[in-house]
Amino acid sequence: MTETVRVNEETLIDHNWYRQLVEDIKVHTSIKIVEAKHYLGKRMTEVRKQAEATYGSYFIEQLAEDLQIGKSEIYRCIEFYQKYPEISQTLGKLSWNYIHTKLLPKPKKRKFQPPPLPDKKYGLIYADPPWEYDTPESTKAVDDHYPVLNKQELCWMGDRVQAICEDNCTLYMWATTARLNWAFPVIEAWGFKYLTSMIWDKVEHNLGWYFSANHEILLIAGKGSSRPKDTKLANNIDSVQVISKSNIHSKKPEEFYEILEKLYPERKKIELFARNTRDGWTVWGFGI
Repeated sequence: MTETVRVNEETLIDHNWYRQLVEDIKVHTSIKIVEAKHYLGKRMTEVRKQAEATYGSYFIEQLAEDLQIGKSEIYRCIEFYQKYPEISQTLGKLSWNYIHTKLLPKPKKRKFQPPPLPDKKYGLIYADPPWEYDTPESTKAVDDHYPVLNKQELCWMGDRVQAICEDNCTLYMWATTARLNWAFPVIEAWGFKYLTSMIWDKVEHNLGWYFSANHEILLIAGKGSSRPKDTKLANNIDSVQVISKSNIHSKKPEEFYEILEKLYPERKKIELFARNTRDGWTVWGFGI
Protein backbone atom coordinates (compact mmCIF):
# COMPACT_ATOMS: atom_id res chain seq x y z
CA MET A 1 0.00 0.00 0.00
CA THR A 2 1.12 3.58 -0.62
CA GLU A 3 2.39 5.23 2.53
CA THR A 4 1.01 8.69 3.22
CA VAL A 5 3.73 11.26 3.87
CA ARG A 6 2.42 13.96 6.17
CA VAL A 7 3.99 17.38 5.80
CA ASN A 8 3.62 20.23 8.28
CA GLU A 9 0.58 18.61 9.86
CA GLU A 10 1.19 20.49 13.10
CA THR A 11 0.67 23.82 11.37
CA LEU A 12 -2.23 23.21 8.97
CA ILE A 13 -5.01 23.59 11.53
CA ASP A 14 -3.34 26.73 12.89
CA HIS A 15 -3.79 28.69 9.65
CA ASN A 16 -6.63 31.20 9.58
CA TRP A 17 -7.58 30.27 6.01
CA TYR A 18 -7.96 26.61 6.97
CA ARG A 19 -10.06 27.36 10.07
CA GLN A 20 -12.25 29.66 7.95
CA LEU A 21 -12.62 26.95 5.31
CA VAL A 22 -13.86 24.42 7.88
CA GLU A 23 -16.20 26.97 9.46
CA ASP A 24 -17.67 28.04 6.10
CA ILE A 25 -18.37 24.44 5.09
CA LYS A 26 -19.94 23.60 8.44
CA VAL A 27 -22.24 26.62 8.21
CA HIS A 28 -23.44 25.53 4.78
CA THR A 29 -24.31 22.02 6.00
CA SER A 30 -27.40 23.56 7.61
CA ILE A 31 -28.88 24.33 4.16
CA LYS A 32 -30.28 21.81 1.69
CA ILE A 33 -27.96 18.84 1.32
CA VAL A 34 -27.48 19.18 -2.45
CA GLU A 35 -26.56 22.85 -2.07
CA ALA A 36 -24.22 21.97 0.79
CA LYS A 37 -22.42 19.31 -1.29
CA HIS A 38 -22.14 21.75 -4.19
CA TYR A 39 -20.66 24.43 -1.92
CA LEU A 40 -18.15 21.96 -0.50
CA GLY A 41 -17.08 21.04 -4.04
CA LYS A 42 -16.80 24.72 -4.98
CA ARG A 43 -14.64 25.65 -1.96
CA MET A 44 -12.42 22.61 -2.43
CA THR A 45 -11.92 23.43 -6.11
CA GLU A 46 -10.81 26.92 -5.08
CA VAL A 47 -8.24 25.90 -2.46
CA ARG A 48 -7.28 22.31 -3.26
CA LYS A 49 -4.40 22.87 -5.68
CA GLN A 50 -2.49 25.24 -3.44
CA ALA A 51 -3.29 23.33 -0.23
CA GLU A 52 -2.18 19.96 -1.61
CA ALA A 53 0.99 21.52 -3.02
CA THR A 54 1.95 22.41 0.56
CA TYR A 55 0.39 19.61 2.64
CA GLY A 56 -0.07 16.75 0.18
CA SER A 57 -2.75 14.15 0.96
CA TYR A 58 -2.76 15.23 4.61
CA PHE A 59 -4.91 18.23 3.65
CA ILE A 60 -7.83 16.01 2.58
CA GLU A 61 -7.32 13.66 5.53
CA GLN A 62 -7.41 16.49 8.06
CA LEU A 63 -10.42 18.16 6.43
CA ALA A 64 -12.35 14.89 6.35
CA GLU A 65 -11.63 14.38 10.04
CA ASP A 66 -12.65 17.93 10.98
CA LEU A 67 -15.87 17.73 8.96
CA GLN A 68 -16.48 14.13 10.10
CA ILE A 69 -17.10 12.87 6.58
CA GLY A 70 -15.28 10.41 4.34
CA LYS A 71 -12.49 11.41 1.98
CA SER A 72 -14.39 9.94 -0.97
CA GLU A 73 -17.34 12.18 -0.09
CA ILE A 74 -15.10 15.22 -0.50
CA TYR A 75 -13.90 13.99 -3.88
CA ARG A 76 -17.50 13.30 -4.97
CA CYS A 77 -18.44 16.86 -4.05
CA ILE A 78 -15.55 18.16 -6.15
CA GLU A 79 -16.73 16.03 -9.09
CA PHE A 80 -20.26 17.35 -8.57
CA TYR A 81 -19.19 20.99 -8.69
CA GLN A 82 -16.87 20.50 -11.66
CA LYS A 83 -19.57 18.73 -13.67
CA TYR A 84 -22.33 21.15 -12.63
CA PRO A 85 -20.83 24.59 -11.82
CA GLU A 86 -24.36 25.92 -11.32
CA ILE A 87 -27.30 24.20 -9.63
CA SER A 88 -30.26 24.34 -12.00
CA GLN A 89 -33.82 24.24 -10.70
CA THR A 90 -34.16 20.65 -11.89
CA LEU A 91 -30.88 19.57 -10.30
CA GLY A 92 -31.84 21.23 -7.03
CA LYS A 93 -34.91 19.03 -6.77
CA LEU A 94 -32.90 15.80 -6.97
CA SER A 95 -31.61 13.94 -3.93
CA TRP A 96 -27.89 13.74 -3.23
CA ASN A 97 -28.16 9.94 -3.34
CA TYR A 98 -29.51 10.12 -6.90
CA ILE A 99 -26.90 12.64 -7.99
CA HIS A 100 -23.83 10.80 -6.78
CA THR A 101 -25.06 7.32 -7.79
CA LYS A 102 -26.67 8.18 -11.14
CA LEU A 103 -25.11 11.37 -12.45
CA LEU A 104 -21.51 11.07 -11.27
CA PRO A 105 -18.96 8.41 -12.33
CA LYS A 106 -19.13 5.25 -10.25
CA PRO A 107 -16.15 4.86 -7.91
CA LYS A 108 -13.96 1.85 -8.65
CA LYS A 109 -13.64 -0.83 -6.00
CA ARG A 110 -10.04 -1.50 -5.11
CA LYS A 111 -8.70 -4.89 -6.11
CA PHE A 112 -8.42 -7.50 -3.36
CA GLN A 113 -4.68 -8.04 -2.92
CA PRO A 114 -4.03 -8.93 0.73
CA PRO A 115 -0.43 -9.12 1.90
CA PRO A 116 0.79 -12.57 3.03
CA LEU A 117 0.04 -13.61 6.59
CA PRO A 118 2.98 -14.29 8.94
CA ASP A 119 4.53 -17.75 8.92
CA LYS A 120 3.81 -18.25 12.63
CA LYS A 121 1.13 -19.73 14.90
CA TYR A 122 -1.10 -17.73 17.22
CA GLY A 123 -3.45 -18.56 20.07
CA LEU A 124 -5.48 -15.36 19.85
CA ILE A 125 -6.78 -13.68 16.71
CA TYR A 126 -8.43 -10.26 16.93
CA ALA A 127 -10.07 -9.19 13.68
CA ASP A 128 -11.93 -6.12 12.47
CA PRO A 129 -12.95 -6.99 8.88
CA PRO A 130 -13.72 -4.08 6.54
CA TRP A 131 -17.19 -5.29 5.58
CA GLU A 132 -18.56 -4.28 2.20
CA TYR A 133 -22.16 -3.05 2.25
CA ASP A 134 -25.07 -3.25 -0.16
CA THR A 135 -25.27 0.43 -1.08
CA PRO A 136 -22.61 2.86 -2.37
CA GLU A 137 -23.36 5.31 0.47
CA SER A 138 -22.56 2.74 3.14
CA THR A 139 -19.54 1.19 1.46
CA LYS A 140 -17.82 4.46 0.51
CA ALA A 141 -17.28 5.53 4.11
CA VAL A 142 -15.35 2.33 4.82
CA ASP A 143 -13.56 2.31 1.47
CA ASP A 144 -12.22 5.80 2.22
CA HIS A 145 -9.99 4.25 4.84
CA TYR A 146 -9.55 0.60 3.83
CA PRO A 147 -10.22 -1.71 0.87
CA VAL A 148 -13.64 -3.21 1.63
CA LEU A 149 -14.12 -6.97 1.31
CA ASN A 150 -17.23 -8.98 0.51
CA LYS A 151 -18.21 -12.28 2.10
CA GLN A 152 -16.60 -14.38 -0.60
CA GLU A 153 -13.26 -12.58 -0.26
CA LEU A 154 -13.26 -12.94 3.52
CA CYS A 155 -14.19 -16.63 3.34
CA TRP A 156 -11.44 -17.11 0.76
CA MET A 157 -8.95 -16.19 3.47
CA GLY A 158 -10.05 -19.25 5.47
CA ASP A 159 -7.19 -21.62 4.61
CA ARG A 160 -4.62 -18.89 5.22
CA VAL A 161 -6.10 -17.97 8.62
CA GLN A 162 -6.31 -21.62 9.66
CA ALA A 163 -2.63 -22.01 8.81
CA ILE A 164 -1.63 -19.45 11.48
CA CYS A 165 -3.85 -20.89 14.26
CA GLU A 166 -2.49 -22.93 17.11
CA ASP A 167 -4.47 -26.04 18.04
CA ASN A 168 -6.07 -24.05 20.86
CA CYS A 169 -7.07 -20.70 19.44
CA THR A 170 -9.68 -18.03 20.14
CA LEU A 171 -11.08 -15.57 17.61
CA TYR A 172 -12.55 -12.19 18.50
CA MET A 173 -14.20 -10.71 15.41
CA TRP A 174 -15.95 -7.35 15.11
CA ALA A 175 -19.20 -7.28 13.17
CA THR A 176 -21.80 -4.63 12.58
CA THR A 177 -25.46 -5.54 12.96
CA ALA A 178 -25.90 -5.17 9.20
CA ARG A 179 -23.24 -7.80 8.54
CA LEU A 180 -24.07 -10.51 11.07
CA ASN A 181 -25.38 -12.59 8.17
CA TRP A 182 -21.86 -12.62 6.71
CA ALA A 183 -19.92 -12.95 9.95
CA PHE A 184 -20.99 -16.48 10.84
CA PRO A 185 -20.02 -18.05 7.47
CA VAL A 186 -16.67 -16.24 7.70
CA ILE A 187 -16.10 -17.61 11.21
CA GLU A 188 -16.76 -21.14 9.94
CA ALA A 189 -14.54 -20.66 6.88
CA TRP A 190 -11.72 -19.61 9.18
CA GLY A 191 -12.07 -22.88 11.08
CA PHE A 192 -13.79 -21.63 14.25
CA LYS A 193 -17.02 -22.40 16.09
CA TYR A 194 -19.10 -19.52 17.39
CA LEU A 195 -19.25 -19.33 21.21
CA THR A 196 -20.61 -16.02 22.51
CA SER A 197 -20.24 -12.24 22.09
CA MET A 198 -19.50 -8.91 23.69
CA ILE A 199 -21.20 -5.60 22.97
CA TRP A 200 -19.59 -2.20 22.58
CA ASP A 201 -22.10 0.50 23.53
CA LYS A 202 -20.81 3.63 21.77
CA VAL A 203 -23.02 5.95 23.86
CA GLU A 204 -23.54 8.57 21.15
CA HIS A 205 -26.16 8.47 18.42
CA ASN A 206 -25.09 6.88 15.12
CA LEU A 207 -27.05 6.64 11.89
CA GLY A 208 -27.96 3.04 11.13
CA TRP A 209 -29.98 1.02 8.63
CA TYR A 210 -33.21 1.20 10.64
CA PHE A 211 -32.42 2.52 14.12
CA SER A 212 -29.72 4.52 15.84
CA ALA A 213 -26.83 2.05 15.61
CA ASN A 214 -24.95 2.98 18.74
CA HIS A 215 -23.47 -0.45 19.33
CA GLU A 216 -21.15 -2.93 17.66
CA ILE A 217 -20.76 -6.65 18.27
CA LEU A 218 -17.56 -8.51 19.11
CA LEU A 219 -18.17 -12.15 18.17
CA ILE A 220 -16.16 -14.76 20.03
CA ALA A 221 -15.32 -18.13 18.48
CA GLY A 222 -12.89 -20.89 19.24
CA LYS A 223 -11.15 -24.07 18.20
CA GLY A 224 -9.73 -26.60 20.63
CA SER A 225 -9.50 -25.23 24.17
CA SER A 226 -10.43 -21.60 23.66
CA ARG A 227 -11.63 -20.36 27.07
CA PRO A 228 -9.41 -18.14 29.23
CA LYS A 229 -7.55 -20.01 31.97
CA ASP A 230 -8.65 -17.54 34.62
CA THR A 231 -12.43 -18.06 34.47
CA LYS A 232 -12.96 -16.00 37.62
CA LEU A 233 -11.34 -12.99 35.93
CA ALA A 234 -13.43 -13.56 32.81
CA ASN A 235 -16.66 -13.70 34.82
CA ASN A 236 -15.86 -10.32 36.35
CA ILE A 237 -15.69 -8.65 32.93
CA ASP A 238 -18.98 -7.15 31.76
CA SER A 239 -20.03 -8.41 28.34
CA VAL A 240 -21.38 -4.93 27.56
CA GLN A 241 -18.69 -2.26 27.51
CA VAL A 242 -19.98 1.33 27.55
CA ILE A 243 -17.27 3.47 25.95
CA SER A 244 -17.62 6.67 23.90
CA LYS A 245 -16.46 6.20 20.32
CA SER A 246 -13.47 7.91 18.75
CA ASN A 247 -13.70 10.42 15.90
CA ILE A 248 -11.27 8.21 13.97
CA HIS A 249 -13.10 5.96 11.54
CA SER A 250 -13.67 2.41 12.82
CA LYS A 251 -11.19 2.82 15.69
CA LYS A 252 -11.99 0.37 18.46
CA PRO A 253 -11.53 1.27 22.13
CA GLU A 254 -8.23 0.62 23.86
CA GLU A 255 -10.15 -1.17 26.60
CA PHE A 256 -10.81 -4.20 24.39
CA TYR A 257 -7.09 -4.73 23.79
CA GLU A 258 -6.53 -4.53 27.54
CA ILE A 259 -9.28 -7.08 28.21
CA LEU A 260 -7.75 -9.56 25.77
CA GLU A 261 -4.28 -9.06 27.20
CA LYS A 262 -5.60 -9.80 30.70
CA LEU A 263 -7.55 -12.87 29.60
CA TYR A 264 -4.81 -14.41 27.46
CA PRO A 265 -1.47 -13.20 28.85
CA GLU A 266 0.43 -16.29 27.72
CA ARG A 267 -0.91 -16.55 24.19
CA LYS A 268 0.71 -15.21 21.04
CA LYS A 269 -1.60 -12.56 19.63
CA ILE A 270 -2.24 -11.25 16.14
CA GLU A 271 -4.59 -8.51 14.98
CA LEU A 272 -5.99 -8.88 11.47
CA PHE A 273 -6.95 -5.76 9.50
CA ALA A 274 -5.00 -3.70 12.00
CA ARG A 275 -4.66 0.06 11.61
CA ASN A 276 -1.76 0.53 14.03
CA THR A 277 1.04 -1.39 15.69
CA ARG A 278 0.88 -2.50 19.32
CA ASP A 279 3.52 -3.79 21.74
CA GLY A 280 3.29 -7.53 22.29
CA TRP A 281 1.13 -8.11 19.21
CA THR A 282 1.73 -9.12 15.61
CA VAL A 283 -0.30 -6.85 13.37
CA TRP A 284 -1.44 -7.54 9.82
CA GLY A 285 -3.25 -5.22 7.47
CA PHE A 286 -3.24 -3.57 4.07
CA GLY A 287 -1.51 -0.44 5.34
CA ILE A 288 0.74 -1.83 8.09
